[in-house]
Amino acid sequence: MAFQVKEMMTALYGFRHEWISFRSLKDYSSDLLDRAQHHIEENWQLARTISTVSVALLFAAAVYMKSKQKKKNKQDPDDSPTAKKFLCKICFEPRWDFESFFINGCNHVFCCDCISSYVTSKLEEKIAIIKCPELSCEKMLELESCRFILASEVFEKWDLAICESLISESQKFYCPFRDCSALMVNDGLETVMESECPVCRRLFCAQCKVPWHSGITCMKFMKLKQYERGKEDLMVMELAKQRKWQRCPKCRFYVERSQGCLFIRCRCGFCFCYNCASPLKDHYCQKCKH
Repeated sequence: MAFQVKEMMTALYGFRHEWISFRSLKDYSSDLLDRAQHHIEENWQLARTISTVSVALLFAAAVYMKSKQKKKNKQDPDDSPTAKKFLCKICFEPRWDFESFFINGCNHVFCCDCISSYVTSKLEEKIAIIKCPELSCEKMLELESCRFILASEVFEKWDLAICESLISESQKFYCPFRDCSALMVNDGLETVMESECPVCRRLFCAQCKVPWHSGITCMKFMKLKQYERGKEDLMVMELAKQRKWQRCPKCRFYVERSQGCLFIRCRCGFCFCYNCASPLKDHYCQKCKH
């Protein structure tokens, strides 16, 4: 200890051999007490430090023993006498038995990770009925058997793809709006033209499978060129119908007769009848024969 008891005893023993006045003894005693108090405080601080370190060491030892016990309880497959490995035929890596996935009906075995990646890639290729990865095998993977090795979004995507594959191509169609593309089924019970998508709630033509072409029949719409089927083009057609504009048979440009006879010379140079759009060679003022 920092406080030396022997030093105190030696000092006190010397008092018997020399005369010390009461005043000097009092001063010496006071100094001795101050030193003793200082040493006691130092040792108390040291004791507290030792106590804190001891508690920390004990806690660390307890944590270490607990982790060691857990490791012992959870035995490493390498230490297990019954643990076995197999070779996955997709990644060609040795895998533990608990990583294996057996395909029902053929018993071909692959690792779970490879089967999950295999299913995902097939769905990206728009394939819903997925065969066993073994080249010579015709057995199919079952949706439910893969539930616990697939991500939830992949499982749902596969489920939807299987449902779509069960609908004949003549019955199914998709919402024509690209930001929707919801699947719908035509049961064929009645002829429907103007329809509403149950998902995006926008109108479309079920016969032409395009956004609704207001003011124009399906027959006329199907005769239109691809570049004429836009929303703005259909609005112009509707306006032309109301104003009774005629269309040049050659360049398909709309013209309007303000006055005069039915003879029209288009800006492209083609001449035609404003009433029936028949080609004309000469100007005439008679009534249209049609």
